[in-house]
Amino acid sequence: MNYYLVLGMATAVYVVLGTAIWYRTRSLAFIAGLAFIYYWTLWGGWLIVYDLRGGESGMEYSYFYHKLFPVHLDSDYLTTLLLFSFFVVLIEVTVLLVAKPGDTQIPGRPIRICHKKMLFIATISGAVAYIIIRRSLGAAASLGVSAYQFVPVDPSISRFFSIHQILDRMCLFTTMIGLAVCFSGKKAKYIVGQQGLGYKVLYLAVLGGVFLMNLSIGNRRDLLANFLISVFFYLANAPKPKKLVLTLGSAAIMAAVGIVGLTRGVSVMGTLGNLGASGTALSAVTTLVKSNEPFAAHMSMYGVLHKNVPLTYGSSMVAFALSSIPRAVWVNRPPDIYTYYAGQVGAIEGQGYTIHHATGWYLNFGAAGIALGAVLLGWVWGSRWTKFQEFGEARTYWSRIFRVIAFWTFTGYISVLLRAGPEGYKTILVENFLVPTCIVGFAGSRLVLRLNRPRWVFGDKAVTAEQAGSQAAF
Repeated sequence: MNYYLVLGMATAVYVVLGTAIWYRTRSLAFIAGLAFIYYWTLWGGWLIVYDLRGGESGMEYSYFYHKLFPVHLDSDYLTTLLLFSFFVVLIEVTVLLVAKPGDTQIPGRPIRICHKKMLFIATISGAVAYIIIRRSLGAAASLGVSAYQFVPVDPSISRFFSIHQILDRMCLFTTMIGLAVCFSGKKAKYIVGQQGLGYKVLYLAVLGGVFLMNLSIGNRRDLLANFLISVFFYLANAPKPKKLVLTLGSAAIMAAVGIVGLTRGVSVMGTLGNLGASGTALSAVTTLVKSNEPFAAHMSMYGVLHKNVPLTYGSSMVAFALSSIPRAVWVNRPPDIYTYYAGQVGAIEGQGYTIHHATGWYLNFGAAGIALGAVLLGWVWGSRWTKFQEFGEARTYWSRIFRVIAFWTFTGYISVLLRAGPEGYKTILVENFLVPTCIVGFAGSRLVLRLNRPRWVFGDKAVTAEQAGSQAAF
């Protein structure tokens, strides 16, 4: 019963602090992010305790007991629940201390972007991402194996698969944020663009293409993350968000994400033939609820404690610092904390596992690492919200864009960060902060001719100043 007591008390405190965050910020993005944090951290605990006490939850995660390690209701599992509870509560406390109260005041001047440039970026990045894996997809089909399992480990593209992932995320972000700006209208608060049905149709066409590519390789993580980014940004950017647009868009994307998860490793047409259209739609929804992924993350802390895995004392910091060096250049580059964890707990090869973010910090610095990881996550999250609220105080064009984008991209990828060690902040810094800022910044730039010489300028004010006696070229 101590296990239920810890889970119940942690959940109660988590809900109270989450409610306080809502009243302070009035942002649904925080509520969604907190729900994901709970889902990946404590949700699996309720079902594991229930099943190990003789219940039958119906969740099919027990195969982890054979491929990773069995879980027992012992002192190590109780410690696991206490450490996870400490982690999630400390995140909320940090957010409350850092996040500025929500401000309904509309900023004076939105950033103006060019949809043609956004569509150009989305089309090129999506096309190149597909070209990289095209032959590998064909090889998987000819061998009769799952592209979801074959493509990421195909030696013919192993050096370029990470580039494919970055380009795929660029395409998804650009397409979905472009749609959010389109539907925000001509009086959008933070980012505005040209209006027209043609842009929406083109964005949807590109989105359809990149969805098919992600469907073929079973990638639903980035689909869901960028969907969340676009929806929450739309709610903040649109003066009057349209409920019908949100409802139809959410239903379509959630069904798409569910279908990707449902057809991983199997034929899409075969699934439709066996289940039918209605059965596939229903199964696509239930597969999101019955996912086994949070159990592997939840179990990771128990495995480290139960097997007395030695601490690395900062190996993740070394891996993070050296991560910019490609493995093609340095084959024996120091591994990340996930690789260390999988080796230490004796995980069977050929199966994908998950390490929880808190477990990664624990393996580096023990309980102090968990506190450090929670405070860092809460500080980054809360400070990005505060800077978003202070959008009008930014001194430079690039700073304005970063303040507008960073909170939403971080929130959308919280689930991804929670399934990585401290090294996960490389993805946050590069793919969630730097790349989106550059994309929107380029889309808001202008090429002008001054004294017959081309020059890039950024922002409406800069264009106006530069065009004294000049001509806008692009």
